[in-house]
Amino acid sequence: MLEDRNTVASIAAAIPQPLAIMHAVRDDDGTILDFEWDFINAAGAREILVAPEELVGQRLLEKLPEHRDGLFGTYCQVTETGEPFEIVEAGYDDTWGTQEVIPRIYDIRAEKLDDGFVVWWNDVTDRVIARTELEHSNKELELFAYAASHDLQAPLRQITSALTLMTDEVGELPEVVQEYMDIATESAIRAQQLIRALLEYSRVDARTRALKPVSLESALQDALLDLEQPIAESAAEIDVDIESVPRVMGEPTLIRQLLANLIGNAIKYRRADVSPRVRVDWRPMESEFVEILVTDNGIGVDEQFTEAVFELFRRLHPNSEYSGTGLGLAMVKKIVESFGGRIRLTSEGEGMGSVVRFTLPIEQKEGSDG
Repeated sequence: MLEDRNTVASIAAAIPQPLAIMHAVRDDDGTILDFEWDFINAAGAREILVAPEELVGQRLLEKLPEHRDGLFGTYCQVTETGEPFEIVEAGYDDTWGTQEVIPRIYDIRAEKLDDGFVVWWNDVTDRVIARTELEHSNKELELFAYAASHDLQAPLRQITSALTLMTDEVGELPEVVQEYMDIATESAIRAQQLIRALLEYSRVDARTRALKPVSLESALQDALLDLEQPIAESAAEIDVDIESVPRVMGEPTLIRQLLANLIGNAIKYRRADVSPRVRVDWRPMESEFVEILVTDNGIGVDEQFTEAVFELFRRLHPNSEYSGTGLGLAMVKKIVESFGGRIRLTSEGEGMGSVVRFTLPIEQKEGSDG
């Protein structure tokens, strides 16, 4: 509870956040009739569009009568009970003594001070509008990607089906014709894979709006099951050391996909005649995050491309050498950042292997700081 009115006023005068101090005006029975301004800082006066000297000594309901059906009752409750008040993103049509109605959105907090209260607020209208517009834009993008992917996949399926039927109908084809048919079929299949990958990429944000505690050990076990065939075919050695790693906040299937993509990449981009070795371990951090490291002995990456590999459709090698859509690491980056983490790749150069480091927020136990 705040008690020293003069101290509060001297501090409030210097802060950029709007703040005002008021005391109760009571009748003979002690009932609060109104509140009177004792102080308002420069930021608050600018917000209300009234000079401080025009408010100090004035009564709240006489100056702003619309508060009688709004915050007045709340201010009375704070003053009488001592219970602080907080409302986030409350909408008001403010006139501030003018004829113009200005719809605004505020974060407002009030706390008892002697026989009155101190109130401070922030105008968050622009922030809420920007967030709403971004959410609307993201939703439109998701709908567009979903519709476009389905509309595009239908003709591609027809193309691959027609090519297959044509081959079955005609039988053996001249070598050059068969070569063209194979190119057309492979291109159609690759386009389908790319569209599906784009659809997955567009859905990441929608799937990370409600984070939950996830066991990295369980997610990694599931990821390794997904990679069972490439691990066996490449005779890859997977070294895991994530014992005692805290649970992270995320979405289970995306964490699984994240780990599978990184380990799968480490296996795919291996050096010729060298069995891939991949190590997954972790490090604690001072902040509320944990760092996961995926280290390999693969082909490595030239230093100038260590950031570019996370860009959409950025491929450092032709599809004839290493197949793929160019979306794998872009997807990984989007997943990590959607959870509030960061990711980077380091390599001593081509042929020297790579290390991918990414951070994820850890589960906060009840009663812990923060």
